[in-house]
Amino acid sequence: MPRRGPPPTTPENALSKFIDGVLGQMLAAENRRLQTAIDKMVERQEEIVSSNGVLAFAYKGTVYRSVRAFAIPQNKRYPSLHLSLWSDMETLLADKVYIDRDRQTINQMLYKCLNGFKDTQDFRNRLPEVLVGYLDGPSRQIPRTVPFEEAVCLDERDMKMYQRILPRIELYAVSRLIY
Repeated sequence: MPRRGPPPTTPENALSKFIDGVLGQMLAAENRRLQTAIDKMVERQEEIVSSNGVLAFAYKGTVYRSVRAFAIPQNKRYPSLHLSLWSDMETLLADKVYIDRDRQTINQMLYKCLNGFKDTQDFRNRLPEVLVGYLDGPSRQIPRTVPFEEAVCLDERDMKMYQRILPRIELYAVSRLIY
């Protein structure tokens, strides 16, 4: 008989939840910026097309909506984005693609760094210093006992990739504090 209920919590599930939570907080400012840009695009669309208060538009098969729009009915047709706004929308989507790519890359790197930790101290040693602020309460107070480079099990190639990604991790971590 199949087991019912939520799946058991495993270290891998907990690690994935932690990384997803950190990424969600790190990228919250960028996601707000993108949503604000979409809201402005919806307003500009309304000015040009006068679509009777529809707070959404369709572009390349996807519906984009203002944060003021509570729900988008599935069976409703939305006006297509006006041609004069396409270049601005392409710029916005390029930004989104860049942020999504960063999210995926940072996710993979954090998983490589943190996967296989043995205990709380090992987890802390493997966590990049800039992300310590994302730990809960007492975990923040645990000092690093081993340098990061010794704690993580990264080969030379992965360590170079980490060094390339670290400035972006720092940028997103700091942007959370600014915005």
